[in-house]
Amino acid sequence: MKAMEWLKEIFEANGTELTQELGEQINCAVEQRYVTRQAALARLHDIAVEMEIDAQLRGAVHDSDMVKAMLDKSCITVDGTKVCGVTEQIAKLRQDKPFLFCEDSRLTGTAPMSSRQTQPQMTKESFGENKNDPTWINSNWEAVSKALSNKELY
Repeated sequence: MKAMEWLKEIFEANGTELTQELGEQINCAVEQRYVTRQAALARLHDIAVEMEIDAQLRGAVHDSDMVKAMLDKSCITVDGTKVCGVTEQIAKLRQDKPFLFCEDSRLTGTAPMSSRQTQPQMTKESFGENKNDPTWINSNWEAVSKALSNKELY
């Protein structure tokens, strides 16, 4: 900015038409730089907001596009590196429209076998009786897999 003020002083001292023309070009360049900078800042703001929304919705909703459409982005602000307003809106949506959100994403089902427990011995009889039962196969998968790979079941 000091350089432009210095140039402006030089041009004013000369008092020629060139001074006026160059002054207009400088003002135009400054204005274009300002507009470009504002557009870049707005784009960075939009990217930060989208990234925060995506991070908070990942794995938590059935249809993230639908939930994104319900968020009021004009209420979301960026303060330095912190995006504000997303968590509150998602919490309100979770309360008002719980059907949009997945249930607890933790795994459910049978507890994994500890290393101290021994896997039951797989026999052709037990396999034959239970081969159409996916729950039994899943709960005895290690033994079934080992027996199949050793060709013990057929």
